[in-house]
Amino acid sequence: MNFGETKMIILRSCIIPKSWTELTKLTDTSDPTMKTHIDDLTRDDLLEKISGKYETTDKGIEEIHLQPHIQAPPKKGKLPYEVYNMVQRGISPGLSKKEKLEMSIAPGIFVNFGVDKSLRKVLDNFAKAIRNSVTVWIPEGQKIDKNIFKLVNKIIENQIKNTLGKEEKGKFRIMIDFDLPLALDYAIKEEADDQIKQRLIENREKILNELYKNWGKATRR
Repeated sequence: MNFGETKMIILRSCIIPKSWTELTKLTDTSDPTMKTHIDDLTRDDLLEKISGKYETTDKGIEEIHLQPHIQAPPKKGKLPYEVYNMVQRGISPGLSKKEKLEMSIAPGIFVNFGVDKSLRKVLDNFAKAIRNSVTVWIPEGQKIDKNIFKLVNKIIENQIKNTLGKEEKGKFRIMIDFDLPLALDYAIKEEADDQIKQRLIENREKILNELYKNWGKATRR
């Protein structure tokens, strides 16, 4: 089942029951539009109304796990000269001592003026392939810290070393899915003591902020 972002926001938000007013504010939608979404989700047994509030059903929670909520960041920016150099070294029959020296001292000049013109297009295509071989998925609407790409490439470098000589070398998938609010909501939903559950709901944002500020300490082993 595929549906839009608004329905997914409703399902994720209603793991902890929400009122109609809360949902319209969260989704920034009009009452008629909200009614359409609520009716659709209720009809499919993904949402139910209990004591005047809407709550995600077990089936709805399963649906949350099935729906992707990600986007691929655009691949922009110039490629590092070293990428061209690696491709050049890989497909060239051999470089002279002078070319190797030029490459090590002034890679920019070498790429722009020292590359065989017949190979320029090949170098561009192969260099783009190197960059396009890595996909980092990030949540819709969020900007990604540029340092994350450095960390990702370091992980890839280490993993490549571990797979060299193996049949599936050069191909692997590592997934990191971080959603602390959702995980906390699951924990609150499972709390059997109603009084404690209500206290957790009322202090949810404070708990999250404390966890954000102390994430390193909370996960250190």
